Parts: sequence; structure tokens; C-alpha cells
Amino acid sequence: MLLIGLLFVLGGCSMKNTVREATAEYLDAYVNLDQDIVRQLNNQARRYYKNDRIRSKYVEVVKRQYSNMNYDIVKEEYDDEFAYATVRIDVYDLYKVTKEATDNVNKFLLEDGQYDRESFNLYKLDKMLESEDRVSYDIVIKLLLTDDSWSVIQLSNDNLEKIHGIYNYGV
Repeated sequence: MLLIGLLFVLGGCSMKNTVREATAEYLDAYVNLDQDIVRQLNNQARRYYKNDRIRSKYVEVVKRQYSNMNYDIVKEEYDDEFAYATVRIDVYDLYKVTKEATDNVNKFLLEDGQYDRESFNLYKLDKMLESEDRVSYDIVIKLLLTDDSWSVIQLSNDNLEKIHGIYNYGV
């Protein structure tokens, strides 16, 4: 009887998940191209790109980035109802590709001095798809404990840029 009571008390105090599990679930949604992640990506692409070819290629680039992201949760820290997971991620270095493409923007100048934005964007996206260069970043993911469950709080813009491989590490 005492053993059953002890199991009940210990079971009642357990967490529904751990910081590590919540962090992995969050990042796995990117890696596994979760339908919510893909829906958000498609919505973003529709807002920013009116050209169907560019929009489609952009989605392809980002899906490639997400599905090939590697990560390792290296540290967890706790502060009452908050926790911080330090994660080392490895992604394609799309910042480098963007910088190199921008350095070559003169190739896309038109006679009127403007540049051919569509051709430039297609060139840049093609280069992103071809790139095999990778970069590693450390990101800190903040989590909140509510109802015995850890959940990720919205990532900072810097962390999102790192996940996308476009973080300006030259600064």
C-alpha cells in the first residue's frame, strides 16, 4: 500500500515533458518539415515574392535548409519557471552565398542603370541550392513552464537568422 501511495505521489509530481524534449520537438518540427512550419513558410513566401518561379525556388531553398539542419542540445539552465537550452546548430551558410551574390550584382545591371531584380533573385537562389558550405552557431532557446509542461518562447530574430543560415557573422 505504501509503495502504491509513493508511486502516486511521484507520478503526480512529474513533468509532462523536459526542457530537452520540448527543445528537440521544436527543432524537429523544422527538420521534419512539419505542416505548420511549411504553411508558415508558404505564407511568408506569398507575402514577399509575387513571381511564382522565385517564390517556388525560395520555398525549396528554405525547405532544404530546414531538413538538413543538424543540432545538439549542449546545455540546460533553469531559473524558476524559465529554462534556457543552449543548442549548437549546423546549417548551410546562406549568408556567405548572399554576400557573394550581392558582390556580383553588377552582372544584372540593365541599360537604365537599374538591376534586373528577378534574374538576380533567381541567380542567388540557385547559388543557395548549389551551396554545400556549412556554418555552426550556438543559439539559446528560452522555455516557459506552464501546467507542468515546457514550451518554447518565440525565438529572437538573431536565432531565427541562424536557423535560416543568413545570420551576419561578419559583424
